[in-house]
Amino acid sequence: MLKDFITNASLLIASLLIIVYSFKRWPVREQTGLALRAVAGILFGLQGILLMVYSIRITETVIIDLRHIPVLLAALYGGWPAAVISVLIVVIGRMGLYGITFSSLASGAGMLLVAALCMLFAGRRGVSLTRFLWLLIMSESILSVVIWSGLQRTGATSILPSIIGAHWAASLSVGLLTAYVFRSMIRANEFSRILQESEENYRKLIENSPDATFVHNEKEILFVNDKGLRLLDAASPKEVLGRSVYDFIHPSHQKEARRQWRLILQKNGALRLDQKYLTLSGKELDVEVSVSPIKYNEESAYLAIFRDITERKQTERKLQEAMDALQKLSDLDGLTGIPNRRRFDRFLAEVWLAAAERSQHLSLVFFDVDYFKLYNDTYGHQVGDVALRNIASVIRDMMEGTAHLPARYGGEEFAVILPNTRIQVAKETAERIRGRIEQLHMAHTASKIADHVTVSLGVASLIPGAGMPQEVLLQMADRALYQAKMEGRNRVMVYHTTEG
Repeated sequence: MLKDFITNASLLIASLLIIVYSFKRWPVREQTGLALRAVAGILFGLQGILLMVYSIRITETVIIDLRHIPVLLAALYGGWPAAVISVLIVVIGRMGLYGITFSSLASGAGMLLVAALCMLFAGRRGVSLTRFLWLLIMSESILSVVIWSGLQRTGATSILPSIIGAHWAASLSVGLLTAYVFRSMIRANEFSRILQESEENYRKLIENSPDATFVHNEKEILFVNDKGLRLLDAASPKEVLGRSVYDFIHPSHQKEARRQWRLILQKNGALRLDQKYLTLSGKELDVEVSVSPIKYNEESAYLAIFRDITERKQTERKLQEAMDALQKLSDLDGLTGIPNRRRFDRFLAEVWLAAAERSQHLSLVFFDVDYFKLYNDTYGHQVGDVALRNIASVIRDMMEGTAHLPARYGGEEFAVILPNTRIQVAKETAERIRGRIEQLHMAHTASKIADHVTVSLGVASLIPGAGMPQEVLLQMADRALYQAKMEGRNRVMVYHTTEG
């Protein structure tokens, strides 16, 4: 029995390979006509007859076959026309092989019911394992009734459970395996067809490309299309063919072009690069070059497709300048003109990583205006804005020409990031800031500590450790600022650490 089982599975898969190959060029799809579906039905019907010839022997007197599996596959692949034709062929083949008997007529009736079932539920939605399984279960149920009727007629109902069990086991295992293999074959065919169509379309695209196309080797240009002649300001191919491609590459790009194109041949890969070319009239062109290694006249060569991007490059440069200006504006505080919180956060992230990699100190100064709410209440918000601009001007001038970043942190609070700076230098810087702001002598009659504007400052410094979040430094400086306020304001306080 096991030998017959393996034989049936092998026959199914081998014959499916022939069927799938037969439809490789003309796959059956939803819009396929009846003629092609009929051919599919004939092939699956012949496959059913083959399975009847190589039946699975259960006992000395009882055999079963899997002729219904090709019918189900025909229904899923070719719809109702293929299902009907395959069943008719199987029924006629059954009678031709074993004669017109009660068993032949009963099995024929069962197969016709299977065909009707397929016509109702298969549809044209392709080969699906789920729908195949449902069809297989329903068809097995029909065939089980046929087997029961045959055994009851011969009085051999005692072996009914073993016969039906064997039939179900063989059908489910072989059927699902076959359906899976069949679906995989169909998909492989479809992928192959798509790939072939893509290659054909690509060849047509190259032949009719509106872009300049060259074929050249290390010594000379072997082919150029009309667009390539126009690109180089050439009147005829004679002005280009036989010359080195490097004659047209700008001297500043030649060395890199040689290196890159040799690399293409070595790795057998493609490359896209931007280069500057010189035409025969001496005009400079920015071009985008797509280079691929090919065989031309049995020799190694390059297929190069050129696209004039001079205008695009000019537009890109203008756009980049505009984006840089916009980025600069977006990084500045609208009121004070110094870097804003967004720029502060980005810069801190950058210098934090650098300090961690180089084991350098990173210092931070936080400060805000003492009793600024009272200042606004007394003089008005417009005057308050003037005071903030004056303070920002002081720290901007002080940090000019250094690697330090002054920023408006929010409201009346400011910050200065000092990369590669130890705590003592950071404290001295903070003290100079405090003194310079005090020297502005901006009147503040509502202040509780002076008759002019003052600031309180908190200073922190550390060497970032592995896995340490940068919020640690922010918290340290904030605590130092809080301490400065608690101890009377208009002063500098330092958050002391062992690293400092």
